[in-house]
Amino acid sequence: MINGLRNQNSKLKIQAIAGIFVLLILSTPVFGQDFKRQYKHARELFDEKKYSLAMEAFKPLIVYDSENPYPEYASFFYAVSAHEAGYPSVAKDMLLQIKKLYPTWNQMDEVNFRLAKIYLDQREYFQGLLVLKNIQSPSFQQDIQSMQKQYISQIEDAETLKMILEEHPENEVAAYALATTLSKQPVYQQDLRMVDSLITRYNFNRSDFASATKPISVMKDRYRISLLFPFLAKSLEATPGTKPNQFVIDLYEE
Repeated sequence: MINGLRNQNSKLKIQAIAGIFVLLILSTPVFGQDFKRQYKHARELFDEKKYSLAMEAFKPLIVYDSENPYPEYASFFYAVSAHEAGYPSVAKDMLLQIKKLYPTWNQMDEVNFRLAKIYLDQREYFQGLLVLKNIQSPSFQQDIQSMQKQYISQIEDAETLKMILEEHPENEVAAYALATTLSKQPVYQQDLRMVDSLITRYNFNRSDFASATKPISVMKDRYRISLLFPFLAKSLEATPGTKPNQFVIDLYEE
């Protein structure tokens, strides 16, 4: 009798433990769900620009699972959603994680382009330009050029532009920005030589920098002048001959 009760209690305990285990598994975000359906839902939120909700929807799909074909895409769109939602640091961390975990992913140019934009937004110009150089696809070149014009053209510090050009001598946007910045400064011969060198090297239109290649006029419309005459008052005594300061006296008489 006692043994029967013990066996029955053991079975109940096993069933209870099994039930708890099943509940724990079912409580995980993706268990029992269709990955494709979950990803589609997350993308719909993203397309509707509901970025905070999209982040939550993409999050469970980021974790690696042998049956989940979307971890790379979910990670990328999670990062983009975070950036659009105003969390650039979160977005940057996720994009860096993608580069580390999936270095051969065929969408890495998209990752680098978005990462470069975040760096440039944060005025980390050198890091942003370095990331842009990793983009291989020719289809991105026009967008890269536009991005550089948007950010590099806003830099007005000549020394920063000089350092950028030293590290990226092929960057015509930085060269043009430097020539423009120098042309706005007071004209010194060294700056004029540099502007002329940049115009020649990158085949810029010289008329764009006319103010830097022409001498600046210092002429005024009106001048106020004072004269001091050598009066030589001590030699004004009457003399039979011509006075040595006679020409001064004549000027005063005029």
